[in-house]
Amino acid sequence: MNNKIILLTTLILLSALSPFLFSNTLANVSIMQSFFFNSLFYFIIAMVICAFYCSKGELNGDIFKDITNEQIMGYTFLAVVYISTTFLSAQLYKSFPVSEITPYKNTLTLLLQFVIGYLVLKNKPTYYKVLGGLLMIVGVYVFSL
Repeated sequence: MNNKIILLTTLILLSALSPFLFSNTLANVSIMQSFFFNSLFYFIIAMVICAFYCSKGELNGDIFKDITNEQIMGYTFLAVVYISTTFLSAQLYKSFPVSEITPYKNTLTLLLQFVIGYLVLKNKPTYYKVLGGLLMIVGVYVFSL
């Protein structure tokens, strides 16, 4: 349980910090330049992490033998979604203050995940999920006044 709380807290803090850092990288460069440098450093950091796990024997070339076409399509779709959201976020953060965009983006993303979960994945809504969604909408409305 403690590990879950630590991981969740870290995720929330980094998620809250992310739009401000991203907006800061756009301050003096174009969207394409920011995308290039962000991608380059993501790649370098990912390779260092992979090298670490390869040195421990947890990763090797055998992982490619069992990958299915469905998994390849899933990873490809995820990459397209990530790149698309990066460009859309960059355009918004370049044009508007983070404080105007982030509350709406975060709230609407959570609500859309709830709707997709219900319609596509057949997750059953609970009283608390519906109440939480309504509270988020009210909260964003109140803070945007």
